[in-house]
Amino acid sequence: MKIKLMLDEDVQIELASALKAEGIDAISAQEFGRKGLPDEEQLNFANNNGRVIFTYNVGDFVKLHGTFITQGRDHQGIVVSKQLPISQALKGLLRLVNTLSADEMANRLEFLSNWLE
Repeated sequence: MKIKLMLDEDVQIELASALKAEGIDAISAQEFGRKGLPDEEQLNFANNNGRVIFTYNVGDFVKLHGTFITQGRDHQGIVVSKQLPISQALKGLLRLVNTLSADEMANRLEFLSNWLE
């Protein structure tokens, strides 16, 4: 099954539109009024909706991934990156989504930099 994405509140909302234009199922936290909520709540929302979360909040989400794994809790996947222009983030996310399945992303932490040339 194809990866569905949720963009964290720190990611440009225009990136969701660009992903949708490429045929990717993507939503942003802002679309659902999820601004200002704790990171774990954002990840839980993504999980409950079958979505991999993409965020520029590298430090907190790397820790959150570790917490989930240590506690034996599942998540749909986390993709982290330093702040990037929309065009670069789009390129990396398209490569990732077109390479990995939703099942392959489960409980996985990916650094978007690994998907950029």
